[in-house]
Amino acid sequence: MFTIKTQKLQFDKPGAVLLMANWNAGERCIYANDKKLLPADQTEEMAVIAASPRSRILDGPISFQQPDSREACRSWIEWRAANLGNPPARAEPGRRLKTFLEQVGELERSQLLLRDLISGAESGATHVVGAIATELRALVFWPQNPSRNYDPLFLRLAARRNAPLPVWTFVIRGNAEQAFADLGAFDFTQSLGIINLPDIRKSHTGQKLVDLQAWLDDPFQLNSGGQGTNEFGRICVTHKEIIKQIASIIGTSHYDEDIPVGLDAFKNLFSSSGGEMTRMLVHVAKSVHDLISYFRLEYCKG
Repeated sequence: MFTIKTQKLQFDKPGAVLLMANWNAGERCIYANDKKLLPADQTEEMAVIAASPRSRILDGPISFQQPDSREACRSWIEWRAANLGNPPARAEPGRRLKTFLEQVGELERSQLLLRDLISGAESGATHVVGAIATELRALVFWPQNPSRNYDPLFLRLAARRNAPLPVWTFVIRGNAEQAFADLGAFDFTQSLGIINLPDIRKSHTGQKLVDLQAWLDDPFQLNSGGQGTNEFGRICVTHKEIIKQIASIIGTSHYDEDIPVGLDAFKNLFSSSGGEMTRMLVHVAKSVHDLISYFRLEYCKG
């Protein structure tokens, strides 16, 4: 963490401004919409920042009520059908297969648990963050390489009903207004985080309608080292992977003796009790909770 007093700034019009902190061995600075702000002791000049047209909107459209939601989710609907759409032909010895409706009952119980955990977190019980991450992992995490250890409940039930899981979000991969690869050029020492959350009700004009899995597979952090995939010239950690890390390392699955540096930085962002991490997980849990309500209503009748 560091503090810095920058030159004065003003915005050219109402809109959104992305502030980015950048630090390395030789310099600590702040960028506002890609414009570098100078330290206050170096200039008295006013910095004029071009505000983004991505303005916040109220009472926006609901994702699963959009007529093009299925088309927006088509590639991930097809992925789910290919990877999770076929139930096992038989159970292992000494076990039996659950019916679809039994699994829907489990999904309902998971939804109720999410509701209670969200309520607790919003009431100040930040210790439930690990449990939220653990439940999200059980519902929507899948590994890059197929593994029998991961069979996400919500994704496989959506696959069995060929259902879209639409959300509103800013899209990084392949659909960004500016090539995301440019961010890899920032000379940061440890981690660069991208806070981008999925909404059921559209909240910004720049958000796109995509499948929940598209958001889960989008970058969350670019790190200088550690675990992840090599992308954008850095080690990339996706949203689904940060959820898995929280569940596995500081969650209720188990408690490791060490922690990735990137996750530790996120955990302590804005507060030592995990303020920003709690906010992200609660937001994601709310969106998943509402998607489950939509799925049960539209695809689980009878």
